[in-house]
Amino acid sequence: MIKKINILNCGSYKNYYWQNNLCEFKNINILYGYNGSGKTTLSRIMRSFELKEIHYDYQDMKFELDLDGNKLNQNDIKNENLNIRVFNKDFINDNLNFLINGKSNGNIRSFSSTILGQENQKIIKDIEIFQSKLNDIENIIKQEKENKSKSEQDLNKIEKEVSDKLTDKARDIKTKLRISNSYNKINISNDIKQIKENFTSYKLSDEDINKYKNILKDEEKENLDYNLKFDKNEFANLYKSSKEIIETNLIQKIEIENNLRKWLEEGLNHHSHEKEVQKCKFCDNELSKDRIKWLLENLKDDKKENLSKNLSYHIELIYNFQEKIKHIKSYLKIDSFKLYSDLRDDFKDCKTTITKEIDDLLFATEKINSNLKDKSENLYKNIEIYKFVDNSEEINALLQNIKELFDKNNKKTQNLKNDKEEANNQLKFNIIANFLEESDFLNKEKEKTNLQENISQKEEEIKEKEVQKEKINDEIDKLKSSISSEEAGAEKINEYLKSYFGYDILKFKPVKNNKSEFQIYRNEIPASNLSEGECSLLAFCYFIAKLNDNDITNENTIIWIDDPISSLDSNHIFFIFSLIKNELFDDKKLKYNQLFISTHNLDFLKYLKTFEKDKKGNKQYYCIEKLENKSTIKEMPKFIKYYTTEFNYLFEQIYNFKNIDDITDEELKTSIIYNFGNNLRKFLEVFLFFKFPTKEDLNTKLDKYFNKIEATLINRYMNEYSHLKEIIERCVRPIDIPEAKKIAEFVLKTMESKDKEQYDALCESIN
Repeated sequence: MIKKINILNCGSYKNYYWQNNLCEFKNINILYGYNGSGKTTLSRIMRSFELKEIHYDYQDMKFELDLDGNKLNQNDIKNENLNIRVFNKDFINDNLNFLINGKSNGNIRSFSSTILGQENQKIIKDIEIFQSKLNDIENIIKQEKENKSKSEQDLNKIEKEVSDKLTDKARDIKTKLRISNSYNKINISNDIKQIKENFTSYKLSDEDINKYKNILKDEEKENLDYNLKFDKNEFANLYKSSKEIIETNLIQKIEIENNLRKWLEEGLNHHSHEKEVQKCKFCDNELSKDRIKWLLENLKDDKKENLSKNLSYHIELIYNFQEKIKHIKSYLKIDSFKLYSDLRDDFKDCKTTITKEIDDLLFATEKINSNLKDKSENLYKNIEIYKFVDNSEEINALLQNIKELFDKNNKKTQNLKNDKEEANNQLKFNIIANFLEESDFLNKEKEKTNLQENISQKEEEIKEKEVQKEKINDEIDKLKSSISSEEAGAEKINEYLKSYFGYDILKFKPVKNNKSEFQIYRNEIPASNLSEGECSLLAFCYFIAKLNDNDITNENTIIWIDDPISSLDSNHIFFIFSLIKNELFDDKKLKYNQLFISTHNLDFLKYLKTFEKDKKGNKQYYCIEKLENKSTIKEMPKFIKYYTTEFNYLFEQIYNFKNIDDITDEELKTSIIYNFGNNLRKFLEVFLFFKFPTKEDLNTKLDKYFNKIEATLINRYMNEYSHLKEIIERCVRPIDIPEAKKIAEFVLKTMESKDKEQYDALCESIN
C-alpha cells in the first residue's frame, strides 16, 4: 500500500516534500484539483511502475514513495514488481489510440480467456508447463538476486570502511603536510595505485623525513655571490723565497759588534760626508773627512742592503698574503641560514674545516713574518725558517666545495617549487606506505575486488536467466494470444455500456475479415466525431474490463484512476461512478488493495464522497493545488469535503482575504492574494444571478446591490485583476492589498446587512 509521496521533483512539482501534518494515504483516496494542477503527473509516475519504463516527458524526474516502510524511487521502476493499474490519457493513447485520432475504427488490445469464459485445455496445460519452468527460473533469479544483494551489502560495507579510512588518512596527510589545495579520498586513492606494488620502497628514514620537512619549511633564498680568489701556489712560492732570504748568511767586512754597527750607521746619518773637518756630535772631538770615508767604506755592504730590502719586501708580501687569507676567513662568516636546509650542514662542515686550515696557515705566516723581522734586526744572524707543511691544496679544495654549495643554493632558488613538490610527494608517499603496512587496507581492497567480481558473475547469471525467462514469456504470450479474443473483450465493453448507461447508442463491432479490428457504431451507424466525453467513456469501460485479466490479483492490486470525467462532456458522471462502485467494490468493500481517484469535477466528487468508510477510517481526501507554477498536495478543505460546491469555496476565499493579516501560511496567503480578482468576479456572478435572475449584465446588478461608489470600485478591481490580457500593464504592478482587503470587507458587510441568513449559512459552511 502506498503511504506517502515523500519527495517529488517532476513536471509542475518543484522540490515537493510530504508535509508532516498531512495524513497518509488510506485504502480509498480521493484527490481533487483543477485541470493543470498536477493530477496527471502523479498518475504517470504510478504508470511507470506498471509499464516498467519512465514516461518520455519525465526522464529527469526524481521521487520517493513510501510503501509500508519500503522506499521506492525512479531507480526502482524497472525492477520493482508493484502491482498497479492506471487509467489516464496515456492509457487511452496506448490501448485505443484510434479514439484520440478521431477515427471510428482501429485495433484494441486483447483480453484473456477469463473474460471470454472459453476453455482450451491443451493450450492451458502447455501454458502451465511453461509457467512451471518460468517459476523455477524466477526462483533461481530471486535467489541469485538475494545472493547478489548480500554481496552488494557486504561490498557497500567494505566500501564505506575503505572510504572512511581514505577520508581520514587524506585529512591526516592534508593536516600534517599543510596542503592548501583539496586533497581528498580520490587523490589518496590515485596515490595508492601509484605506489602499492612496491610501497615499502617509499618509506623514509628519520633523517630523510627531517630533510624533506626542512625543504618544505624553506623560503626562497637570495643568490650567493662567490667572489673569493685564492692562488694555491702563492704560499709555496712565498715560503720558498722567504726561506732563501731568512737563511742567507752574511760575512762582515770587519768585526764590529752588531749594536756598535747600528750605532755607527745611525751616527753617520747625522754628519756631513763632504766637510774636510767637523766636530763629532757625540764626543765633540775633531772628525776629519778621511775618517768619515773610512767608516763609510767599512760599514757599507751591498749584500747586506739587498738582504735588508728583500726582508722588508717579504714582510710586506707576508702581510698582503695574510690580508687575503683573513678576507676569506671573514667572508666565510656568512650565516648558514642563507643557505637551504639540505645544504646547511655541508656548508657548516666545510666552514669549520677551512677555518681551521686558514688559522693554521695564518699561524705559519705569522711565524715566517717573525723570522723575517728577526733577520731584519740582525742581518748577520743565522736563522732557520719555521717549518710548515703547506695546506693550500686543502684550502683550495674546500673553497671549491663552498663554491659548489653556493651554486647549488642558487640553482635551488630557481627550482625551489619543484623541490618542495618532490619533498611533499616523498613525505606523502611515506605516510601512505606506513598506512598500507600498518592497516588492513590492502586486504579490504582485495575483499572488495573479490566481491565486485562475484557481483559481476551474479549479474551475468541473472542476465542469462532473464533471457531464458523472456523466451518462456514469449512462448506463454503466444499461447495466451491463441486463446484470446478481442471480440469477446469488445462485447464486455458493450455489456458495460448497456448495463450502466442503459442504452445501445454506442457499440464496438468487429470489422469483417479482420478479427482484431473494430468499428464504433452510434445507433447502428458507424460513428464519427466522437465527443471527448464519449472517448473517455469507451476508454474507461475498456480499462474496467481489463481489470478482469488473468494477471491481476485483486488483493495486491493498486488502482489509480485519473480524471475519468471529460471537461467537455459531464453527462456520464453518474454512470461512470456506478461502474466504479459496482465493479471495484463488493458489497461496499473495495475489492482491491488500494484505490486512488483524481478529478477536477465537483459533481463527480460529490458522488465519490458517498463511498462508505469503515470504522478504521479507510478513506482520505486531498487537494492538489498549483501555486506560482508549483504543485502541492494538501488536505482537502472542510468546505469542499463536506459542501461540494465551488460557491462555498469562492466565499471562503473572499472571507479569508478580509482576514489576510491573520494568515501565517505564506503559500495560502499568496494564493488568496493573486486569485482574489478572479474569485471575486466568479462569486459575484453566481451570487447576483440568484439574487437578480434576469438578463441584465453584471455591472447593472452590481449597481443594484451595492452603492454606486462601491459598485464602481468592485467593477474596476474585477476587470483589472481578472482580465490581464486587456490591461497588460496591470501584471507588472504589485497588487494593492489594502484596497483588495477593503473590497472584501464591504462585499461581506453588504451581504451580512442585506442577506443575513444566507451570509450566516455561508459562514457556517466554511467553519
